[in-house]
Amino acid sequence: MNSHIISGKNSGVYTHWGSKLCPQLPGRAVQRIYAGYMVSSEQGDSGGSGQVICLTDTPHISKMGSTQGRISRVKPVSIASDQQSNPLAHLLGNAIECSMCEVQSEPLIIMLPGQSVCPFNWTLQYSGWLMTAHAVFRPLDFTCIDRTSPRTGIDVPGMSVVLDHVANWCTGCAPFSRYRYDQEIQCIVCSK
Repeated sequence: MNSHIISGKNSGVYTHWGSKLCPQLPGRAVQRIYAGYMVSSEQGDSGGSGQVICLTDTPHISKMGSTQGRISRVKPVSIASDQQSNPLAHLLGNAIECSMCEVQSEPLIIMLPGQSVCPFNWTLQYSGWLMTAHAVFRPLDFTCIDRTSPRTGIDVPGMSVVLDHVANWCTGCAPFSRYRYDQEIQCIVCSK
């Protein structure tokens, strides 16, 4: 998540995973810088990146030259799960929207996994579910996908990068004793 948060002197920038809209909060100036779709390196490649990015859906195209030879490619990220309880099941197989949001006068932005309430004097930007690459794929960053993400209607073809929810696997193990076994882990993004 840290690679998707930029803090400045008077504003903070973060990626809103799961929506092309930035939350509009009373008394807070939040503006969208751009919108797009979540992408990552092709899973079958031995190179590429283990991160996800928000790739704009309005690119400025310029020709770099020949793309012959071995190059890294990006593919859309989708959600897939063999768990019927997946809280984002309505997004299965769909491209995931995203937006880059700037929060004026709140330069600190954090993602808190396992939380549903921001710390005192912090502002909730959005709440969601903690997700990462499905167990059979190359590792990816942990990402907080908005729980209110709309279905895009854009189906992602096979061999896309696949996300799955993160769940607790250890019942009674310290420090996880307060989590239930196989329970999805929620997350929030807060600013101050």
